[in-house]
Amino acid sequence: MNPNRLLIIDDDAQIAEIYARVGQEAGFGTRIAPSAAEFRRQLQEWLPSIVLVDLRMPGTDGVELLRLCARERPPAKFIIASGLDHRVVDAAGRLARSFGLDVIGAMVKPVRIADLLTLLQSHLAG
Repeated sequence: MNPNRLLIIDDDAQIAEIYARVGQEAGFGTRIAPSAAEFRRQLQEWLPSIVLVDLRMPGTDGVELLRLCARERPPAKFIIASGLDHRVVDAAGRLARSFGLDVIGAMVKPVRIADLLTLLQSHLAG
């Protein structure tokens, strides 16, 4: 099984699909969680190596998902993405780090595909 696993949760299914294609191009197995419940299940069962979290989600928000991850302590690295102002995205990254999460990127939408590809490729496991 591929040790490079990218779990994506985003409120926009088309954007999540784009992220998944970029992840596959970078060498990752990818899964998209369409809900917070599915996200939690995938986090526990599939054990992703990288998690890409959108901050604005219907029915929950990305900060709550980051808190969940802090409690679960998955061995994953985190990328935060959002259409919110860069100050909000940066603050969410600092907050996630204060929770003890390994944040490798905080990206403002629209995310540049080349930047995401480079970030993912730089965190491929052997």
